[in-house]
Amino acid sequence: MKEHEARRAVLKRQDLTDGDKVIMMAILMTMDWDSWTNRTSFKAIANLTGKKRSSISRNIKRIEKLGYITRDFMTAEDCKAPVMTIHQERLTCSQSVNKGVNEMLT
Repeated sequence: MKEHEARRAVLKRQDLTDGDKVIMMAILMTMDWDSWTNRTSFKAIANLTGKKRSSISRNIKRIEKLGYITRDFMTAEDCKAPVMTIHQERLTCSQSVNKGVNEMLT
């Protein structure tokens, strides 16, 4: 999957809120495209998006619950953020799965 395809897939998702999409775009903008990982801090995401830390935290927890990312807290060192792995296969799943996940969250 190419960068523009990942961004387009995020924008098309019906199970993501607008806030979730903004955060996913920031994650995609700062990730390592070879490994599909990201170690961006909430502060860096706040600088990119203009959102408050509490909103970012809420959105990232929701994005993680939906299965788009996983965070490995064992990799967090001092003030460094944990490594986030972006699951590209999840971005392109069918719309029926998309709706089922949305119902699960409500």
